Amino acid sequence: MSIALLNSYWDMFIDYKNLVFKDYQQKKLANAIPLNLMYPTSAKIKAECMAACELRFNKKDEKSLKTFFGQYDGKAGCLKAIAKCATDKFKPLANFLKAATADTAIKNIELLAWLIDFRLRPFEFGKKYDANEYEHSIEIPNVTEDLEKYMYWNGDHFEAITCSQNPGNSILVPFDDVKLSGFKKITNPETITLKAKGRVWYAKVKGGIEFFTSEGPHPTDQQLRLKPISDYIIKKYIFSRKALKSL
Repeated sequence: MSIALLNSYWDMFIDYKNLVFKDYQQKKLANAIPLNLMYPTSAKIKAECMAACELRFNKKDEKSLKTFFGQYDGKAGCLKAIAKCATDKFKPLANFLKAATADTAIKNIELLAWLIDFRLRPFEFGKKYDANEYEHSIEIPNVTEDLEKYMYWNGDHFEAITCSQNPGNSILVPFDDVKLSGFKKITNPETITLKAKGRVWYAKVKGGIEFFTSEGPHPTDQQLRLKPISDYIIKKYIFSRKALKSL
């Protein structure tokens, strides 16, 4: 590629990048992006990638996604590639969105374009990206947020959150009234008996074990699935500890 052609490429990409970022800002102001992107962190961006892939996996995004996540085969393969991706890899994009850095790599801009469902993605060399034309054609949805559209994990239970609230570093998940009322961490495992089978689930986390009142993914690690409790788990982790305490 000649220097003139390279310069032309970069000029076009800068126009594209500016449109993507402007689209992000406009949608943010209109509350038209997921809460994970309203207050972005590395972990929230990764979680949003999982959600976006699950909801709108599209072949047109294949090149951009493979550039960021590596090779994969189909939607299931893409989800696995995202799950295996180190959380720190999303930090440059998080910093860019929070204005901690002035610029970021092409692959991060394309990832952002995918996450916000930018209409003109992916970047095409030779295509004109005119900000004025795009502004006249863009349609920001008139979003009336349901106050319980999202939830975050608050230590031992889920809490509903509105789009205007800042959940800090908590990861947001779509609102689910069943989980909101019925998914809780069992803070006193000694209350668990052999009758708990079918009503209690567990996960081994950081060398320990946690118990919950419903099935599904772990509330702070969406890639970790909870398992149904068994007689073996109850006897090993509940009864044995009770016996030790009575000595």
